[in-house]
Parts: sequence; structure tokens; C-alpha cells
Amino acid sequence: DDSIMVPAYDAYNHRNGNWTNTKTEITWGKYHETRASKDIEEGEEILITYNMCESCSGRRHGYGTAEILRDYGFVEHFPQRWHYMEEEFEFDLDEDEEGKMVLN
Repeated sequence: DDSIMVPAYDAYNHRNGNWTNTKTEITWGKYHETRASKDIEEGEEILITYNMCESCSGRRHGYGTAEILRDYGFVEHFPQRWHYMEEEFEFDLDEDEEGKMVLN
């Protein structure tokens, strides 16, 4: 995704976990297609993922909340992925239904 600019796609916001409601398929040099991965209600935000998608070029591990802040200028909502490559240590932070922090 980083090597091209797709006008409408670049307007979507990022959020991981159960919030993500799209799936993007890319055939490099041919097409870029984003579809709903579940029902999206009228007025509901369309949310993509910057690092947990199948075509994110290996960003699932080693690219998390700190890198999203560095590259895109915002701290993502929960769930968040934090990693420390020097220690090869990675964890996810999330919220439960009561708003309590959960460590995975």
C-alpha cells in the first residue's frame, strides 16, 4: 500500500481488531480493491488496517503503534500492538466491554 496513492482509499481511517470492517486485495501493477468484510451500517465509519491486513507486506509483526505514530502521525485506538525488536518481545493492548485494559 505504501508505494501508491489511491484517492478514496487514502481517506479511510485505520483501526484494528473487531473494528476493521474491510478487506483489501492488491495485485501489484493491476488493481487495488477494498470491499466490506461485514455489514456496514449507514453512517458507520469505513475502517481499514495499516498493519494487520493480508497484503501489508509483512507488517503484522514488527510494525505497531509506535511505527504508526512515526509514519502517520497519530496514536491508534485500541487494540494496539507494541513490540521491542531488540528483545523480540511483542504484546497487544485492548479494552474489554467495561473499558478495562487487557494485555494479550
